[in-house]
Amino acid sequence: MILGLTLVVLVATLAFCAGSTRPASEAREVQRRERYLRDHADRINTLDVERHLADQLPPALLADVMAGAAALGLPATTMWRWVERHDAELLALCVRAGMGQGALERHLAEGTVPDRRSLTLFADLNSGPAPVDVVAPAPVVPISAQPLTRRELGRFDGLPPISEPGFWPYDGGLRAS
Repeated sequence: MILGLTLVVLVATLAFCAGSTRPASEAREVQRRERYLRDHADRINTLDVERHLADQLPPALLADVMAGAAALGLPATTMWRWVERHDAELLALCVRAGMGQGALERHLAEGTVPDRRSLTLFADLNSGPAPVDVVAPAPVVPISAQPLTRRELGRFDGLPPISEPGFWPYDGGLRAS
């Protein structure tokens, strides 16, 4: 009888301990990690950044951003701060454009935002168009220019004639001998 009672108590204790030590759900674990990172920003790693960006960027762009950030040597803390201050799409554009850690941290320190049009240009030159939505090009508007009259061209008469292409005022040092 005592052996049976001891066995029942032992099984109940093991069942209670197993139930209380089961792993937390993934969503709860993510929330716990984000609360921890708010207090300990120096503990942020690339997996945290990737998880943070996963719900904001398409998977193909996320993979490009993480690979590009690794190639540029961007630390996870800088990327995290950038996304918290600006947004994930701007981080993706900066990485595709090849902005380094110094430039990102300078913008963070000064509270400025880089020009999106120039970033888009550099990103397209570095890696081609973004792997996101296709944007139709703007329509080309023809410009109708009237030729200048002799009288209007007369204002250039006082200039010396152009004899060859040059790099004025630096053409002295750049010519081949």
